[in-house]
Amino acid sequence: DSQIAISGMGSHSVFTHLYINGLYFGLYNIAERPDEKFMASYLGGDLEEYYSINHGGTVSSDSSLWNDTIASALRDLQQLERYQAIQERIEIDAYCDYLILNWLAGMGDWPHNNFYGGMRVVSAGKIRDFAWDSEYAFWTIDGYLGSNPNAWVHPDFDGGGNTLPEIWSALSTNEDFLMTFADRVAK
Repeated sequence: DSQIAISGMGSHSVFTHLYINGLYFGLYNIAERPDEKFMASYLGGDLEEYYSINHGGTVSSDSSLWNDTIASALRDLQQLERYQAIQERIEIDAYCDYLILNWLAGMGDWPHNNFYGGMRVVSAGKIRDFAWDSEYAFWTIDGYLGSNPNAWVHPDFDGGGNTLPEIWSALSTNEDFLMTFADRVAK
């Protein structure tokens, strides 16, 4: 809900009580999984036109275009004048909103876990990231996952082979991106 509120797109969910033949089975949170079916539904096209990834790896389609897009984006980010090319590969405002949301919520098991991402593999779509499985948001007990009850950036957000921090690390050297990020924070 928070991702939808700040960037206009995210998975919807609803809490519901489950009864089967009059027996109560508890409270369940039914949520849209932000995979290729989700993206095709909201962004248009067929589900075969989308690549989807989560913390476990590829969910659908061929990972080569995703990997090439990330590698190309990181190469371009090493050349500051190529920021416009990055904007053609990554949905920058949505990326900023995604980071702000996860940092604000103090996600304890992210960025190495609990995320979804994807892109349209037909007609050169842009990379989008989606919040997922955020049960350790606003964790107030010191201990498991070392979460912090206040806004924070997880200590693992230092690169370490994860594309989300690698892209941040590269983008944060670009003044135009930093202004966009500041504008998103202000919004």
